[in-house]
Amino acid sequence: MKINLEEYNNYELNKPSKKPTAGGYVCVIKKVKDFERNGVQKKSLELDIAEGEFEGYFQKMFDARGENAKYWDDGAQISFAADDSSYGMGLGKRVESYNNYEMAKNIKNGEWDLSTLEGKKIGVSFGLKEYRGNDGNVYTKILASKFASAKDDFDFDAKGNVALVDGGGFIKYDEYMANKNISDDANQASLDATAPNPFDNSDEMLF
Repeated sequence: MKINLEEYNNYELNKPSKKPTAGGYVCVIKKVKDFERNGVQKKSLELDIAEGEFEGYFQKMFDARGENAKYWDDGAQISFAADDSSYGMGLGKRVESYNNYEMAKNIKNGEWDLSTLEGKKIGVSFGLKEYRGNDGNVYTKILASKFASAKDDFDFDAKGNVALVDGGGFIKYDEYMANKNISDDANQASLDATAPNPFDNSDEMLF
């Protein structure tokens, strides 16, 4: 992809100066969308951090990207096959429980209308995702991993798994850090020093 230097410079000026690390964040579901991947109909929940130091982080990242490179970061999405109603219902029930409302009242064509989740908050544990940049090097960024089952028992220190590069599967966060022999502080420094290419419009999903 040919890089527009003006857009890149604008991105560097406007992107958030600090990146969130793995851990728990209160998020808001910004959008529920339908899309197709390799002939399979899917649904995706786009998330953003709703509270704290990194509030609005993913929206700011989206806004900072040039018009030719607009995409919602795949690290802040939960996606699944559209016909996997049990998975969608499971997500919906967690959001329902977290917000103390009855999603089951929102029925559309005999199924829960997941669009009613938009604007609702939910605790989300983030892990990490390795990815290969345009320069061939491997970088990491946070990756939405798990929804909280209830507001009262959400662990903000809980970290999700790490998705390894090139289809290498998943590994537990603590094991990954031990193998890397780096601390959370060092991980933050690494994240800050190795910003992803803003024009690498990958839209890979979790599932």
